[in-house]
Amino acid sequence: MIAKLQFKLYNRCSKNQAQQLAILKALEKLEVLNRQSINPLSTTIFIDSRITLDSLQNYNNHGFLVEEIRINVASLERSGWQIRFSLVKVHTGVHGTELADKVAKEAAQSTATHYEYTRIHKSYLCHVAAEEAKQKWQAEWITSNRAAATKQYFPSVQERLWTKLTLTTKLAAVLTTHGKTRAYLYRFNLRDDARCIYL
Repeated sequence: MIAKLQFKLYNRCSKNQAQQLAILKALEKLEVLNRQSINPLSTTIFIDSRITLDSLQNYNNHGFLVEEIRINVASLERSGWQIRFSLVKVHTGVHGTELADKVAKEAAQSTATHYEYTRIHKSYLCHVAAEEAKQKWQAEWITSNRAAATKQYFPSVQERLWTKLTLTTKLAAVLTTHGKTRAYLYRFNLRDDARCIYL
């Protein structure tokens, strides 16, 4: 083994970001290796994440770490290196990947306060914002005096979100406690006039 590198990411970073940072640091390490001891200048980076490999191959993906990896690969290739990426199955006894998992767990569990990488992925921020919105919606749902009939079917916002609904006049009538009166159907452009048939 030439080198073993260990870095800690901010705890809001994703596993994909951890994989990508590991690749980036490996590429940076290649740049400072003694070129005389490596012949030919060729390396294969083994990845156990299909998502990370797909991200590198998808040129519509412009994530920060993905772009940094591409820049480093291009720089190394200009100086004579051949860089290949290969997908390996996780936890299949491959020495390098097992060692990488062990080192990564040690870094994650360490009490070190220095973070090598702190950028939070936008998908995490979207998730947090969505959860906060659901909590606010739930608080309003509980305190509101309206929609008593609907609350019988959906006591919580989460239950409502899990249910796929196609709103029909029948469902609307049930949830709003409105019957299929002419005035109601007229309101939703389902009848031409709202007058009662008996008038």
